[in-house]
Amino acid sequence: THLAVTFVSTDRGRTWSAPARLPSCKLTTLGGRPSYVVRPDGVVLLFGHGSRANAADPSLPREAFPLVHASWDGGASWGLLAEIEPSPRAPMAIMPYPIILDDGRIVAAVRRQYDGYNAFTQLYQSSDGGRTWSFLSRVNDWGAPAALVQLPDKRLVCAYGYRQKPWGIRARVSHNRGLTWGEEIILRDDGGSWDLGYPRMHLRPDGSLITVYYFNSREDRIQCHGGVRHIAATLWEI
Repeated sequence: THLAVTFVSTDRGRTWSAPARLPSCKLTTLGGRPSYVVRPDGVVLLFGHGSRANAADPSLPREAFPLVHASWDGGASWGLLAEIEPSPRAPMAIMPYPIILDDGRIVAAVRRQYDGYNAFTQLYQSSDGGRTWSFLSRVNDWGAPAALVQLPDKRLVCAYGYRQKPWGIRARVSHNRGLTWGEEIILRDDGGSWDLGYPRMHLRPDGSLITVYYFNSREDRIQCHGGVRHIAATLWEI
């Protein structure tokens, strides 16, 4: 039996609340790369993914899909608000990363993954506070999971790990809130293996971006299927 819980800190991580359980709602698995947004009404939306066993044949692979849990009391308790139905149904759809745009829509970048090398990013959107979702766009050929930031001029930036050679971290920019995407921007291409990525990205007060990620370098003197794994960051401007 699986169990998924959340903890809340009100003092920047120094102390933490008691665990609050996420409802499984008969899902076989729950997981994720925890990401959340807070709606204007104060409801917290926590994004993850889940799966159900195949009722007709339990031996078949489970189909993973994004989930949206909601808390109306600051994380003390949770309900399952929505499932994001992926299009197409395969490959698995996991690790959604949300952002609330200037027009009020919630957009989530979803990792569509065949295996560790072959994965790409899609965007899904909700215009009703995360209750219902529709497909918006495919960001790239390869690269996931992704992080999103909207700039003051309303451009949307998407950064992701790139697990094809040359391995590294890349990004794209949309001028129409995620409907279409520009050319790929190479933040770095000196990865030592495909085992990298999982970025987080933030807009700095000076207008530049900081993208933080898990990485290994091909120039590392210690090599074991790539260099020593570590956390790195790139400061950059568009």
